[in-house]
Amino acid sequence: MEGPAGGWAAWWRGMNTNVRWALLQAAGAGVADSVWTTTVVSSFLYVLADKSNTAVGAIEAVQGMTTLLIALPMGMVADRWSKAGVIRIGGVFAILATLCMSTVVVLASDKEEEGANSASVKRLLFAFGGCACLWGVTDAVTQGPVPALFADSLPTGNRSRWYTYGFIANMAARTVGPAVSIAMFCICGDEWTLPEIRTVFLAGMAAELLLSAPTFFFFDDSKALGSEAAPLTESLLADLEGAEGDDEAPHDDGRVIFGRYCVGRFLNIKPRHIPYIMFCKDVLVAFGSGMTVKFFPLFWKEEVGLSPAEVQGIYLLVPIAIASFSGVGVIAAKRIGRVFTMLAVRASGLSCLVLMVILRQRVHPIILIGLYLMRTGLMNSTYPLEESVLMDFVPSKSRARWKSLQSVTAFGWCGSAAVGGWLGDRHGYAFTFLITAALQGLGSSLIILIAHLVPLEVETKDVEESGDGPQSPKSKDGRRQHRQEKGHWDGHSYTSVPSDLTDDEFFNKTGAWDAEPHISFPHLFSPSAENSAAGDSDDEYLLMEGDPSLMERSPRSSMDEGDVGGAEL
Repeated sequence: MEGPAGGWAAWWRGMNTNVRWALLQAAGAGVADSVWTTTVVSSFLYVLADKSNTAVGAIEAVQGMTTLLIALPMGMVADRWSKAGVIRIGGVFAILATLCMSTVVVLASDKEEEGANSASVKRLLFAFGGCACLWGVTDAVTQGPVPALFADSLPTGNRSRWYTYGFIANMAARTVGPAVSIAMFCICGDEWTLPEIRTVFLAGMAAELLLSAPTFFFFDDSKALGSEAAPLTESLLADLEGAEGDDEAPHDDGRVIFGRYCVGRFLNIKPRHIPYIMFCKDVLVAFGSGMTVKFFPLFWKEEVGLSPAEVQGIYLLVPIAIASFSGVGVIAAKRIGRVFTMLAVRASGLSCLVLMVILRQRVHPIILIGLYLMRTGLMNSTYPLEESVLMDFVPSKSRARWKSLQSVTAFGWCGSAAVGGWLGDRHGYAFTFLITAALQGLGSSLIILIAHLVPLEVETKDVEESGDGPQSPKSKDGRRQHRQEKGHWDGHSYTSVPSDLTDDEFFNKTGAWDAEPHISFPHLFSPSAENSAAGDSDDEYLLMEGDPSLMERSPRSSMDEGDVGGAEL
């Protein structure tokens, strides 16, 4: 595969500092978390608490409640003071959480025979709850200020690609933890006992201390891009909002299936509503996920009868499945739009979960594992698309608060774990899985409301410290080059722009001034009434949709559909 110009090393060195450290944090956290958070912590607590799902869910709920209480204030401080400063505070809490959790695990590893009702085990479970509070603070940082500063350091229109890079970095790193765990279980004993689980648990704590925590201390507010990272283009959003009282509202991206007839248009959903709809969707989906995610390892252990190494083998394949499906999702989104890609992918994932419940006692475990991998890969693969949609419609000054508000979904996730543990003890895991499918289906369906507003996304080539070179879109020569190269008909429509605009007026109106990525809204700008009345329609020019570097101004009279062909969507 051909690398970037100048080689991979030069590409990495020239990358924006915050983007580079966000990718490193994604990879470091992926390695560390995958050692202990997927199966080990649930199994350790389950055995320590004498096979109580309720205890596992309660400690998870404590972590979620802490995140809920801390996230929004921390996001507000990050927006008003310093995102990088708050991230460093999170790094301190990550170190404290790691040291405290390691101490509790060592003290608890010889208490297996005492039972959950003994005073010493109860004290240790409370200590686990205290450690969960520290991890809750760390989660509030990694789910709020870190992704907000990451978004501030990415040019508009470029986010799906870079969120996918970060997502794949995290998922690829998550294959390391299960591989290490499998080796350690095979060496130390492939049994569900506290001494064996403790060894793997402490390896995860060491990875947190060495690979994840240090990355919190290298982010830099001064490296954010400012106006280049604006949400979509400010002018486009203003025009969309200004059309609220017009008889003819601006049309959505014509390449989004059924966009003109969708429910959101009927309900008069506006761009300003998008973050709220995405938040409601996240809360419902997270509440459903929390009821099952921590209990899937216990499902494989108790109902399917797999050993620790076999369960870790499943989680070795999970990140590969997620990374694979996420790449496919981004490609599909370029053709049918991000919203309909997310709907199709999530519907397929939920179908796999329902099939697992129906077939769990009728088929070989290999079939169940295959369905689980498909379900998990599909349901998690839409993260890059969801993040790009949210950040495209949230101003930079509010991103940390919005990402921190999203951390409320962590309470939905963790709080519902307590409910899931209670239901698991009384009705079994399968019943809980069906409730999860219902909640996630309801939440995912909400994004149909924004289908008419979310456009296709066009990407830039690089993310560098500075974008003001001779051919930068912000420079005059760069803008002229954008206008003079050949354009594409998108298969549906052109956008008309009066020809008497100056350079700056033309690009300020169309949004192409903002950055090399231009997120297109066909039909958005209609011919001016003044020009039409004057009979100047032949002197109007057409902004071609497609690659933003493939634009030109050319008279309407010279254009013919047969001359330019169809755009490759």
